[in-house]
Amino acid sequence: MRVRVADPQLRRAARELQERNLAAFEERGGLLRVSAGKASDLRSRTKSIELFAGVEWNRSYDHTHVEMARRPWFSTRWQKVRSLQEATEKIEAELAEWIRKQS
Repeated sequence: MRVRVADPQLRRAARELQERNLAAFEERGGLLRVSAGKASDLRSRTKSIELFAGVEWNRSYDHTHVEMARRPWFSTRWQKVRSLQEATEKIEAELAEWIRKQS
C-alpha cells in the first residue's frame, strides 16, 4: 500500500521529474507517472518513504522505486537512507535507460 507524502520538497521533486521526462515518454507511446509515498514492507516490518516512477508501454509496465528513509513499524524515528538528490539522480538514470530501450 502506498500513501502520499506530505513533504512539499519531495512532492515537488516528483512533479519536476515527471514534467522533465513526460514528453520523451509520450513520443515513444509511454505513460509516465512519478510520485512520492510511504510504503510498508511486511517481511521486514518497516515503513519507508520512497520516490516511485512507473511507465506503461503498449503491452508492458516498468517501475522503479528508491527508498529515502525507513523506520520500524512501532517506532516514530525515521532513519535517512539517501538524500533527495541521490534518489532523484537514481530515478532519472532509470528513466533515461527506459527511454534508450524504447528508441
